[in-house]
Amino acid sequence: MELLNQQVMKAKNMKAVFSLIWDEAGISRAEIAKRLSLSKTTISSLVEELIAQSFIEDTGKQVTKTVGRRPSSLFVKERSHFVPVITWSRNTIVFHVVDLNGDIVFSQIEHIQDKDQFIPETIKNLRAICIRKAFKDKILGCCLVLPGMIDSFHNVLYSTTLGLYDTNAKVIYEKIHNACKQYPLAILQDTACYAYAEKIYTDIQVQDYAFINFNLGIGATLFVQGKMLGKANGAFTQFGHYSIDPDGAPCACGNKGCLENEIGECNLSKRFKQFSENTQEEIPEYLTYEDLGSAMEKRSETAKKVIISLATDFAQALRNVVCIINPRLIVLGGKCQHLGDLFLSQVQTSLHEQGFSQMSDYTLIRYTNLDSSSYLKGAMRYFFDAYYDFSDTSNNALFIG
Repeated sequence: MELLNQQVMKAKNMKAVFSLIWDEAGISRAEIAKRLSLSKTTISSLVEELIAQSFIEDTGKQVTKTVGRRPSSLFVKERSHFVPVITWSRNTIVFHVVDLNGDIVFSQIEHIQDKDQFIPETIKNLRAICIRKAFKDKILGCCLVLPGMIDSFHNVLYSTTLGLYDTNAKVIYEKIHNACKQYPLAILQDTACYAYAEKIYTDIQVQDYAFINFNLGIGATLFVQGKMLGKANGAFTQFGHYSIDPDGAPCACGNKGCLENEIGECNLSKRFKQFSENTQEEIPEYLTYEDLGSAMEKRSETAKKVIISLATDFAQALRNVVCIINPRLIVLGGKCQHLGDLFLSQVQTSLHEQGFSQMSDYTLIRYTNLDSSSYLKGAMRYFFDAYYDFSDTSNNALFIG
């Protein structure tokens, strides 16, 4: 038992050391010892083991102005360990492999004709990735990223975006895990991965904030006191299915007037027609946020009215988030960025007009500074922070959320 406890403590300390090097590239052994309140001998031993396992590298001496021996700089080693991230989207499965620096080292897209192809195509391609010479024995774990609700408590996978409602979801996850059974597999929700990337890779200074993702659906992940509310599974918030109009159009979920159904891309053409004063104006059957943003840049008055209406309706839903967790910051990610400054400023204005002023007046809203692939390193980092264990006790576990 004592030996087991020592191994657990060692693994915990190794993870703490590695995470510190990850977050503060170039940090020295002495500084790590100071931060973690561990002896320099212990830190040196852990660092040497991390170097031996190719997790980090010592790049030599730091440049300092102090007298005496100069401390060396420690960095995460590039392309030495990998995490495959598989993403299910409408009609496509995207396979990526990222290293611990978040760099994409492999990418592949498979187009599918039917949702029944999700599982077999994922199994086939994931198995091929895991045995590739470049990645074999260097994989820490795999991630399957899904849009929707990953409800482990009720064993349900529910995604209106993918047209999936499975009441025995664990069977799906286990089938896919069988393709990479020598490694752990984490089943994660897409918005949560974007949100975690925002937490780790941007300079967020507040503890209470929200990340809203505009994609085929609209999702939200909330952070309270610096911690994600729940797990990365979309089961704690379903912001896109908050109804902003009880008499609105029916949603695939069975509700009426759902936010993502009212202001999502699926409804933009209808909105454009409602606001169009020029009956001769050609309106695409399917209008995107990018189309709307481009029309706005061309000074379309109709596009301007539509964007203002979208922002006003969005703020109606947002004010409830503000009243629940009182976020100091709301970050908007995904496709809504195509709507530009007008959308952002109108959301802020409408929130102040509609919301509880003692809270909403102190809430800042901005677009994300990360790109559309940020969820990949968000998934990789979440898996590592939440589940990776240097003692190998999670060697081939299945993690949901």
